[in-house]
Formats: sequence, C-alpha cells, structure tokens
Amino acid sequence: MYNIDATAEILGVSKSNLYGLYKCGKFNMIKMHGKLYVTDELLIKQFGHSAEEIKQYSLTAKEAAHYTSCNYSTFRNRVQAGKVPCIRIFDRDHFNPSDLRKYRDWE
Repeated sequence: MYNIDATAEILGVSKSNLYGLYKCGKFNMIKMHGKLYVTDELLIKQFGHSAEEIKQYSLTAKEAAHYTSCNYSTFRNRVQAGKVPCIRIFDRDHFNPSDLRKYRDWE
C-alpha cells in the first residue's frame, strides 16, 4: 500500500491535486484510520499498470522530446500517430526512457 505522498510521487502529481481528484471521484483510494492509501490493484484497475511500471515511465512529453532530440510538436504528432510507446495517466502521456533510446536523434 502506498500513502498519499508516495502515490503522488509515483503518479507525478501534487498531493493537493491528487486529493482533489479523490474528492471529486476521479481517483479511487482506500481510507484507513483517517489516512488515504492506494494499492497496486487499484492502480492496475484505474490505469492498467502497477506502481513499478508507472515509475519506469518517468518522462513527460516535453522531457521525452528533448531526450530524443526532436522538436516538441513533431514528437507529439508521432505520439498521436502511435509511433512512440507511452502510458496515459490523468490525461498526460508518460514515457519510458529505455523505450525512447531507439528514437534518439530521430530527425
């Protein structure tokens, strides 16, 4: 189980943002003894990936574009075309640096 601090770090959002998503029902957490927790099962149910898998996808789109030495808009077009593997969490794409190695110097 991951507390709200660890969950926010794993998902790459702030604690207040995560709590707001929980309050409006867009993110499920378990409340125990007055504290919020999330399990790998809940993460898999909501995003299709466990915490360890999500941690591997640590780059944002801007960071991934820089990592591949590609223009941001060109990179986003390639992502939308399905040419670059990513996972989607809270309407944001996250990228795995090891998956992007073959796209370095892509221009």
